Amino acid sequence: MYNESSPNQDPFLKSFCDSTNDSFGTSRSQCYSRTSSKPLPKELPVTPEKESPVKNLYPEDLSKHKRNASLRFLKIIFILCLLAGLGALLLYSNKTEQDQNPKVHTKSIKEVYEDIKKQLKYINKLFSQPRYLWIQLLSQIESIMVDNPNQPAVILVVVPEDARGTATCLIHRIAEAIKYAFEDSRFVMYDGKSDAASHHRTLKEELDNVLQGLMKAHAAVIHNIEKIPGEAATIFHAYCDNENAPFKQAVLFPIIEVHGHYDELVEKRLDTTVDDLLMEIWGSDLPAKDVSAVVSRIANAAVLVKPESRWKVQELCPI
Repeated sequence: MYNESSPNQDPFLKSFCDSTNDSFGTSRSQCYSRTSSKPLPKELPVTPEKESPVKNLYPEDLSKHKRNASLRFLKIIFILCLLAGLGALLLYSNKTEQDQNPKVHTKSIKEVYEDIKKQLKYINKLFSQPRYLWIQLLSQIESIMVDNPNQPAVILVVVPEDARGTATCLIHRIAEAIKYAFEDSRFVMYDGKSDAASHHRTLKEELDNVLQGLMKAHAAVIHNIEKIPGEAATIFHAYCDNENAPFKQAVLFPIIEVHGHYDELVEKRLDTTVDDLLMEIWGSDLPAKDVSAVVSRIANAAVLVKPESRWKVQELCPI
């Protein structure tokens, strides 16, 4: 039979006449002439010639050899494809697990808080904001500087007409400081103006998807909440809740732009001004009790931004 361990060796390269044990190596073998008992001359080739009928002695062995070679080749291809598929699956699983799990920090929460305070002291020197703004800001941030905070820190940023550029620059610098302290890759940001014309339910889902970014970040800046419809704004009830918020070690900065200048608004009660404005904006879409529930979550700690000179804002936050 044909030796499968040597697939490249032709079974007909071996002489039949050299082995006395070969069943064909007899006086009646095809190696000898039927008309003469003389052996073939030595100078003649021992192997069959190309046109010799000996090449068809074992067609079933050749066919089996080809089938076995094809099967081995297909098995190798299958194994390689299987290994490639398993490798891709492992890479996808690791990426999905990283996306779904919050960032693991090497710093202690005490070290994070120290870094935030250093950054805020530096930002305080760059701006000339009133003292109460920094007191409110620090007290809210301090509330989440524990291993298991009770609720997220929510700071409603009230922006007069003459302080829009200042507010954007200031809050972004503070969000960057929180990002740096927690070693995050970014902070979450959303602008209510960008999707103001969208369907209310679609807008709520979009805002929900954006705030899910707090899974891997610790600061969120939401611009122009006055442009967000009431039905969509109800999502804040979940993310700012004092018991069931999904991400409690986070600082949320909802920003509301109001009519009037800083000098006018600083003379008014800020909490009353904000509550009345949001009740008016969202009251047309929601029952009064629902508006009150949302406002109570996001307007407990409001700060009024004082305008800075234009050249300072451009220097601190160049576009």
